[in-house]
Amino acid sequence: MTQPDPPLSRTAASQAVAATGWRYLLGTLCASIPVGSLRGAAQVAAAAVLGYADEPTHHGATDAIVDPVGQLPAVWFQQMDAPRPERNRMHVDITVAHDEAEARLAAALAAGGRLVRDAEAPAFWVAADPEGNEVCICTWQNRDERGV
Repeated sequence: MTQPDPPLSRTAASQAVAATGWRYLLGTLCASIPVGSLRGAAQVAAAAVLGYADEPTHHGATDAIVDPVGQLPAVWFQQMDAPRPERNRMHVDITVAHDEAEARLAAALAAGGRLVRDAEAPAFWVAADPEGNEVCICTWQNRDERGV
């Protein structure tokens, strides 16, 4: 009996699809579909309905809401480390293609944000807006090495 091929590492998955226009994100493959008009974009978008559902973890808790068919990004809800008595304090994680992350961070900083932490880069960077709302800009990179 032959053994199945081992799963691809994140690096191998990213390299395997790079030339085809697809991008490996965290646990999913995505592609951009250029359209010539707003009407064309609406026709493409009409194929998806935002029907998010709870994502159960292995402990039975809910950490995220997800698109049941895996086409739209997950939305994660995480407990903040320190209490935030101020209003409008939130933390959002976004996952982007590895070669877009630094440009997204630069755009956030150019828009008045500040870098909170980059010790885990390029797995993720944490930035904040002037009000203290945070965003993690996440990629697949360095996760295999760290086991995350």
